[in-house]
Amino acid sequence: LACVLSRLLLPPRVPGAFIVPTAFAFSTVCLLLCSVSLGRAQAFVQRERQHSFRRSLVWALAFGTAFVGVQAFGLWCIIHNLQPDRNAGEAELGPTAGVLGAAALHCFHVIVALMVLSYVTLQGFSDRYDHEYSFGVSVCTWFWHILGILWVFILGAYAVVAWFLTVRPSTG
Repeated sequence: LACVLSRLLLPPRVPGAFIVPTAFAFSTVCLLLCSVSLGRAQAFVQRERQHSFRRSLVWALAFGTAFVGVQAFGLWCIIHNLQPDRNAGEAELGPTAGVLGAAALHCFHVIVALMVLSYVTLQGFSDRYDHEYSFGVSVCTWFWHILGILWVFILGAYAVVAWFLTVRPSTG
């Protein structure tokens, strides 16, 4: 399975080029599904549907974990592709450094959000939340929604940088 996924998700190697990996599309879907699952969990806990609430939390945790894994692979693809050939000089990051930094910072926040989601899931299985008290679920849900919105902006910045780096050589 890992070999098949790496063949599907691994972008072509063009040393020194900035390519937006296909993995980011898959990670974006995982992030969206995590947010949707958390929204459903929040709705279920407020209606006292504990079984559905817990199931939604588990799905959110699975999608959040998948997001982190696929996202890490995507960042590795970018960094691996930016390495020059052995015959060439040093790699130049140029405008990609800021975008990579933003993605790395986002990744750190997602890992923290994943830890919070793990805690909320454990508390959910301990009957901590119900229709009267679901503050932790609400905060966790909104945190993931905000991370999703930020990821869309970072992905947009990736697209702009990739477009800029492919158009600039032909105009200069």
